[in-house]
Amino acid sequence: MQRARKDFEAHGLGIAAITYDNPETLGDFAERKGIDYPLLADPTSETIRRYGLLDPDATPANIGSSAPNVAYPGYFWIDREGVVRERFIDARYDDRRTANGVLTSVFPGLLARESRTVEAPHVAVALSQSDREVVPGSRITLTVGLTLPPSVHVYAHDARGYKPLELALEPSPACELAPVRYPPSRKLRLEVLQEEVPVHEGSLEIRAEVLVAARPELLRLLERSPDHRATLSVRGVLRYQACDDRECHPPCEIPVAWEIAVRELDLERTDPSLRKPAR
Repeated sequence: MQRARKDFEAHGLGIAAITYDNPETLGDFAERKGIDYPLLADPTSETIRRYGLLDPDATPANIGSSAPNVAYPGYFWIDREGVVRERFIDARYDDRRTANGVLTSVFPGLLARESRTVEAPHVAVALSQSDREVVPGSRITLTVGLTLPPSVHVYAHDARGYKPLELALEPSPACELAPVRYPPSRKLRLEVLQEEVPVHEGSLEIRAEVLVAARPELLRLLERSPDHRATLSVRGVLRYQACDDRECHPPCEIPVAWEIAVRELDLERTDPSLRKPAR
């Protein structure tokens, strides 16, 4: 969220967060974490209820501790007229989209994302991710960007009888992988074969959501680590076949990988009135 704030302000947009905590708790948390965007206190959960976000299940099995008036984790996009344009609601605190993941999907070209290029024949490939550091239970977005030269196309993921575009991610014991999302394709008429096939041209992005699951083995690893951090890798293969006006090049398989830094959940009590006095 901090990383996205400056990008948003540059476009006249704003970010704010609301929780059921009191102002003292939020003030202490913002100071410790260096948060400089508004944190709105809703200690009676009045606003949370009006938005239909109150989680009725306050049992330890759901949120880790019995606490009334806890909200579902979620995000709202509200325009300048106060109209809710879109919302993203997650059912559990340990399977929730990150702020940058949501902002990347709503405003794909707005956020300044770091990317790194991968050597690949006939196309330019760049890898990026919505978040480089997360806590257990975070769902982030991994992206493969392709830029094709003029007059070059690749066969789309749903092409039949051809070598289609495919991002195949390897299973990971620490991550849960959602189905890969491909952009819309267009139909290309092959006059010689008298048929139409779905293809991609120009620039496109392939996206995959990854949940850094809060599994016991990961939590134990973070607890044992001297700095309470760990690094996870998500690996896979990008497959495609590039063609131009004269020929179809041999199919390609390009290794791809992302690294995700994971830090331990911040469980420090943030309400100054509830802290134990220093000894």
